[in-house]
Amino acid sequence: MNDHNHLRISRILRSLRILGLESEAAAFYKVLSDILHSANTQLVSCRSAEFWRRSAERPLHWSPQIPEDICHADKNWSLGLDFLREYEKLKMARDLQKQHDENQALEEKKEAEFLATKEHIAAVNAARDVHEKRVAASRKRKIGDSNISPKSKGIDFTESEERCIFESQLNENDQHSVITNASEVMSKPQPTIGEDPTIQKGRTVTVPKVTNPVGRSIVREVQHYQLLAPRQP
Repeated sequence: MNDHNHLRISRILRSLRILGLESEAAAFYKVLSDILHSANTQLVSCRSAEFWRRSAERPLHWSPQIPEDICHADKNWSLGLDFLREYEKLKMARDLQKQHDENQALEEKKEAEFLATKEHIAAVNAARDVHEKRVAASRKRKIGDSNISPKSKGIDFTESEERCIFESQLNENDQHSVITNASEVMSKPQPTIGEDPTIQKGRTVTVPKVTNPVGRSIVREVQHYQLLAPRQP
């Protein structure tokens, strides 16, 4: 609990700090703290533990023997040796500069991330605008193509395709004219069996030629042929 070697530990901690070995002093004090807090029983006295803490954490111009209330009252740092006060001021300024640099680096990193995000958003919006323009142009092109006839576009269709297209474009007047022509042919006399279909009672009967207009379906051609051809049993 009370050993004169405890004083030597305080001197070691303070001497390391005065010689500029702050990291070694901090590591040594951490080992001492782990030993004190891990033990089930009290190894050293509270006075020795307090002196170790002062030697490791208190500013160097305040010696461990000075009470805490006197240190708190020394606002102008008038106690202690001059070179230790200058050293503590320099170290404080260095710590403040380090903290400022870290904060500035953090701000610069945030600013760079913000600019990168802004550029990414601008690139995404530009790509979306280009895509929308392409879609709109494609829609306009499709609408324009639908209003142009196949002939004007230079597209060749087969005969059956042309018939279907032409049949869909027939109006009621064209259909009525076809039916009227078929009725007129049926009213004319037809040749009998065994006779030449082109000769009847000394006169020539002209059989209308079955035409094949473009655009007429196969079923309409058969019906038209049945109407115009001579009747057979």
